[in-house]
Amino acid sequence: MIRKLKSVCTSSLWLKKGEARNFRASLISLRSKVEMSSIRRLLYNYFLNFSLEQRILFLYNFYKTIIMATEIKIKNIPEGYQSFISNGRHAIMGDEPIPSKGTDLGFSPVDLILAGISMCKVATIRNVSRRKGWDIGNVDAQLSQVVKRGKGGTLTTSVESSISIEGDISDEQRQHLIKEADNCYVTRMVRGDWEFSDSTELVNDADPVLNS
Repeated sequence: MIRKLKSVCTSSLWLKKGEARNFRASLISLRSKVEMSSIRRLLYNYFLNFSLEQRILFLYNFYKTIIMATEIKIKNIPEGYQSFISNGRHAIMGDEPIPSKGTDLGFSPVDLILAGISMCKVATIRNVSRRKGWDIGNVDAQLSQVVKRGKGGTLTTSVESSISIEGDISDEQRQHLIKEADNCYVTRMVRGDWEFSDSTELVNDADPVLNS
């Protein structure tokens, strides 16, 4: 948490140098597991000295770094490719199909990618419809993907998506919702640039995914 909060400060170039140093020092002085009440007090104190523009930029950086940051922990066991996946609040099982010598007891890695995209699409439709006051029922989506291998081992992936929206809405409203879904956050994230750091060794005292 401290590392994430520090990155908010260091990435906010609009902060004056003195303000940035004071902010970092205040964060470091907090315990590694800082309470949200302490974070709120800290942010409030700095907000008092911010202009409206600075507040908007800070909230944007804070949201990107703290709210949108994601950490996944996974434990793989010897049976098939069974893997227990946790985000700290929920857990699911991942696996590989039997032809790939798995036990087929969970989503495959590719399944999980498509599941994330499709979940974001339908959630975006729900969010937009609520904000606009449009009464819709169930939203169904079906996604499929085909991967082609190119020269040098590069991969090109084609994803097809079909969406059905229940509700008493016009064709124009339905098309607007589908367009919003096709531009959802996860879709834009997948289309965007990725930077992968080399993996480091996980220390033994790291928080376990599941208690043995």
